[in-house]
Amino acid sequence: MHIQPTFPNILLAASTFGAANAFFKDPLNGTFTKVPNGGLLVYYENRGDGDTSNGGKGLTAFPPGFRMISGNAAKRAQIYPIGEGSQGELAERAIIGSCLRYNTADSVGYNYYGFPTTDCEAGLNARLQMPTCWDGVNLWLPGSAHVSYLSGVDNGVCDEAHPVYLMHLFYEITWDLSSFRDRWVPQGYSWPFVYSNSDPTGFGWHGDFYNGWDQTVLQNAINNCNDPNNPDQAGGLASACPYLTVVDATTAGACKIKNVEVTQSQGIVGPLATLPGCNPLQYGPCNATLYPFGTSPCPATGPTCSGTTTSVVGTTTTTSATNTGTATSGTYLGCYVDAGTPRTLAGYTVTNEVMTNPLCVQTCANLGYLYAGTGD
Repeated sequence: MHIQPTFPNILLAASTFGAANAFFKDPLNGTFTKVPNGGLLVYYENRGDGDTSNGGKGLTAFPPGFRMISGNAAKRAQIYPIGEGSQGELAERAIIGSCLRYNTADSVGYNYYGFPTTDCEAGLNARLQMPTCWDGVNLWLPGSAHVSYLSGVDNGVCDEAHPVYLMHLFYEITWDLSSFRDRWVPQGYSWPFVYSNSDPTGFGWHGDFYNGWDQTVLQNAINNCNDPNNPDQAGGLASACPYLTVVDATTAGACKIKNVEVTQSQGIVGPLATLPGCNPLQYGPCNATLYPFGTSPCPATGPTCSGTTTSVVGTTTTTSATNTGTATSGTYLGCYVDAGTPRTLAGYTVTNEVMTNPLCVQTCANLGYLYAGTGD
């Protein structure tokens, strides 16, 4: 069963999906305004060696009361080299985005981990893969220890401790940054967007899943609605699965959660003096301190931590070079050959077409790092 993101129109699919919101922090007055988005899209996909299409025994429907999280709200830096393959690295790789730009010589879109550093005129597309492997026993464990990622994040095999293959969930949301462009790009301000969980780095984006499916309905759909010879089923058309009851968009849109109370006195859209809840910005690179909703008094700033350095392994060769950048702070140390894997400065990396020495230094300083370097 592959369902394109039309699931709100399906009865008996009353699951809860959540992801952190993005806010614009005004560079002039420090207020926060919620960034518009096109809605959270959730895809149900048959993935992994356990699926029958890959020769496996089949996928298991989510049991009642099951929940899981992808990502870590406290995370503020990338730790693992990409491709290292541990569950920690897979969790980092499960959350990625694309800075969507107009395809011109000086505005080319690019993928990123954490936040990008340039304007994304066509939108900031954030994507999240949920764990797909379950221990078969626990509905929830702290840190989502009851689940794990496929060996390739969105495909591959499950580890021995989590042998049960579930339906793979993929989240996608695109933030509309265009309405804020004139408030930071022409003036040359650095990246002004943050996530609602006190995160100015982007590494703390995360998503939640609380299962609300009728288990029998979902299992029947998994087992019987993935016919590769049926183009509608193969294309993810929910109405092509006889086990799913699809209602029209108007009826689905009229379904509201009852008794929702907004306790933040100034609302949640903005401009706000602070982020909703108790979420003072924390730049890392160590994990942030998360404060429960209603913490009083809420600190104006979170705990800080110093940036860390990575030891150089092997021989470093120095070549002559000229420092062409003019950073607002810091000391130029020279030009070096760094051919190792992982790179010496591996805490945070971003690739784009408009990187400069000052922009690199300012970005890394904002994230709490002591050293920064550009390369090609």
